[in-house]
Amino acid sequence: MAKELINSDPLSSLGYWERSIALQYLGEFEQALSHIEFALTLSPHNPNIVARYADILCHCGQTTKARTNIELAFSLIPIPPDEFYWIKAGILFLQENYQAALDGFQRTSYLTPRNYRMILACHAMLKNNREAAEACNAQLEEYPDFSVSEWENSFPLKKVQDIQHYAKAMRQAGFN
Repeated sequence: MAKELINSDPLSSLGYWERSIALQYLGEFEQALSHIEFALTLSPHNPNIVARYADILCHCGQTTKARTNIELAFSLIPIPPDEFYWIKAGILFLQENYQAALDGFQRTSYLTPRNYRMILACHAMLKNNREAAEACNAQLEEYPDFSVSEWENSFPLKKVQDIQHYAKAMRQAGFN
């Protein structure tokens, strides 16, 4: 679909934005960055594109630049969507600012299973063992086959140490 959008209107940022998301989750980080940066040249004040840029930067291990860009995305929209808070929490987690990451989730109206894993990982790293265990148990009830090892092999983070950091926190919370 993204390729069709790009082909139908090469001067629209939408196709490049969509393609960057697909590339990010395929682990093709350099291409994802290239596509989102081009989308930014076409629509530099689009908060969704700026937020996606921040997310891709985070997944590439560039958390300082990612944090600057997610803050810019927040400044461009009066009522940011939950996804902006999720992106910011991921950045803050990798920067080891666990409490701030947790605080961001307080502002959301909807959470995904991935968000709950981030929340329990933050609790584990803060040594909030009861909260981490409760969240882990709730996740295991919903997803009994979840495996940190399988997650490690599929979650798109460029830096191995970022994957290990997140996996360590999930194991501390009680996942296998």
